Amino acid sequence: MKRTYFSLTFAALLLSASLLHAELIRTVISEKAGWTVNSVADEHGKVVRTEMLKTYDGKQEVHLRISFDGENFHIDSSADWSEIPDAKSHAAEYRIDSAANESVWSGKAKVIEDADGMTWLRITEPNAPGVGDGICNGKKLFIYVGAIGESVEWNFDLKGSNAAYKTMVDRFLNAESETRGKAPSPSTRRSSHFNKLTEHDYARPGDWAVHYFTDKRGKFACASMIRYYDNGTMLRVSRDNTHLHVDARGDWNLLKGASKDSSGSIVVTLASDDSPDDDSLKYEATVIDEGGDKWLRISQSYEEPGGLADVYRNSESLRLKFTKTEYWSFNLKGSHAADVKMNECIAKYQK
Repeated sequence: MKRTYFSLTFAALLLSASLLHAELIRTVISEKAGWTVNSVADEHGKVVRTEMLKTYDGKQEVHLRISFDGENFHIDSSADWSEIPDAKSHAAEYRIDSAANESVWSGKAKVIEDADGMTWLRITEPNAPGVGDGICNGKKLFIYVGAIGESVEWNFDLKGSNAAYKTMVDRFLNAESETRGKAPSPSTRRSSHFNKLTEHDYARPGDWAVHYFTDKRGKFACASMIRYYDNGTMLRVSRDNTHLHVDARGDWNLLKGASKDSSGSIVVTLASDDSPDDDSLKYEATVIDEGGDKWLRISQSYEEPGGLADVYRNSESLRLKFTKTEYWSFNLKGSHAADVKMNECIAKYQK
């Protein structure tokens, strides 16, 4: 349902006002890799946001909390306040993975205080394609508080944030669907993996096309190998700085009976047409939206064990099984040569 900006803003104001007088109820959804994911509901049981939190060991209390309310992402942090003057807001920015990288966001960050007296520095970003990608795919978060040249640096390890982020967003979207009286649909996450990037041809080995992508500064962002099939299906494999992604498109009606895990992700079994009954490789998959184009995505961090790459490099076919009888099938002829070219491209352009 299309809603106007005014209605969204007005609704948000009403919600904020009502929450001042309501007791919020937190329910733990998951605890993994040091992250706790909560759903936060009002007195009527309606989920108003979901959040992921992590507390770091050290000389002082260091906390990071990311929350999602459908309209905005909030990055709340708390570390050493001793060098930060008392004020209601501060100039701030944040960067991902390296202090030398370009800032992802800069602006005014508010100082907020929870009902229990906990003080946080809050960065707010409106929900839009690509927002949050750095948090879920990055290894480290750098937050700078104060004027340029005089800022205080806080940094946070993001290990395990990918799974926590996905659980947080999916839980809110599913709760929103339930509130509207509709059955939750397969989780859809907006992705900026190829949005707002410039595409460059690299090679065309056989039926595959290998491309690489650069950002607005001309910096290498990722590379992919893609194949289009006569029946309208597509298979794409891509690599960025942190993950390997296998994306597929086919008949979406075949996913209706697919199982889902506790976070709402679709459970997909990978096999081949030669070994259709092999159920040993199970992965979590999400539906991503790239400018209106839907893909079913399976992702694996380079730090995770397992050989997702071996599945497409060393087989003649790939079968994505949703139930015992429903699946997508892809001919992998030439995929090994395409993978060699994709890795050659990455070695050439990735700095």
